[in-house]
Amino acid sequence: MAFLGCVVIDHDNTGDFAPPDAADPAFVAFFTGFDPVTKIPSQHLALSLDRGRTYTSYMGNLVIDIGSTEFRDPKVFWHADTRRSVMVVSVNHGSLWGGSGVQYFIGDFDGTHFIADVTDCIDALSAPPGDLIADFYGSNWAEGWHTDGMAFGRSPVPGALPDQPFIRGHLARGLANSGHGGVASTGTLTSPTFTVTRPCLSFLIGGSSGDLTRLEWVVDGQVVRRACGDGSTVLKWAGAPGSGDCRAG
Repeated sequence: MAFLGCVVIDHDNTGDFAPPDAADPAFVAFFTGFDPVTKIPSQHLALSLDRGRTYTSYMGNLVIDIGSTEFRDPKVFWHADTRRSVMVVSVNHGSLWGGSGVQYFIGDFDGTHFIADVTDCIDALSAPPGDLIADFYGSNWAEGWHTDGMAFGRSPVPGALPDQPFIRGHLARGLANSGHGGVASTGTLTSPTFTVTRPCLSFLIGGSSGDLTRLEWVVDGQVVRRACGDGSTVLKWAGAPGSGDCRAG
């Protein structure tokens, strides 16, 4: 079976695939050959000398085989010493905003190593600086946390429940999942009292974009800030009141 890859036009005939008198440059296809029995992918070449209309398998196939079941979809590109380079990475299940996706990084490539440029951008998944107030590393709710109803279950969970899609973005081993008992279940999870010593309070939240699933900041019995998810299954940083080191929610 042939899986994904890419095609490079070898204008300078650096691979010596085209005859010296060829009218057209060689089109070099890099692709994954997949064995449905062993489930092991390997990397192959195919060549075209008629501008991509037909391809012939390279006599030296297969060109790379590391025996891994997670090694596929080669992307090959030409680079010049004086250019900038862009590295493109495909992510399957767990991209920044959920599901499959593509990331790109701008930087320098010396033929062996890629070094990404430093950026001033702050994405919604980067943890803000500050003091940790609470996390969900334990197998049980930490001392002082209190649940009412069924929604949050008896403890933090490592990710999605059996009837949920995958969940990404949490930094601890567990998370507070309000999906126990299905979409019709209700309940609350209340933290112990704590003192805010910084200008902002930041937290990770995901899920429904409506206020049925929400996080509330309560001061002296009054709700002073509220945040909801954005409809995705990836937890993102939200903050209150939205200044200083907070992530705008």
